[in-house]
Amino acid sequence: GGYFGQIRNTKKSSQRLKDALLDHDLALPL
Repeated sequence: GGYFGQIRNTKKSSQRLKDALLDHDLALPL
């Protein structure tokens, strides 16, 4: 189960990263 747990964690962290980037873009528009 460690393999699938790793995939789930990666998807979760990448989603958080996308959210952080979206927040950053909204806070600092280019």
